[in-house]
Amino acid sequence: MFQAFAFQNGHRLMSEDGTEVYFDDPAAVEALEYWVSLADEHNAMPDGTIEWGTLRQNFLEQSTAMIWHTTGNLTAVRSEADFDFGVAMLPMKTSVAAPLAAATSIF
Repeated sequence: MFQAFAFQNGHRLMSEDGTEVYFDDPAAVEALEYWVSLADEHNAMPDGTIEWGTLRQNFLEQSTAMIWHTTGNLTAVRSEADFDFGVAMLPMKTSVAAPLAAATSIF
């Protein structure tokens, strides 16, 4: 998610050749602060650690209202869900962007 938030803040976290990282860039710091604020200020997720591997099942059991997951998981959700749901782009600041195997909001 951090990479997706950085992309949407107009920032790449590493050089094209993968030999340098840019975690201390103000755009990266802002992206991380936004992600933290979703939990701390906006209560957009439960307290504690969320296990990525349980998200789809929690959504299908309707114990989770919305997940951010890879679009590669969307077919499985569509096949297994016995209720209507939708998808949306992730939030953006300067550009619509996502890393390869892009994430999406499923609700």
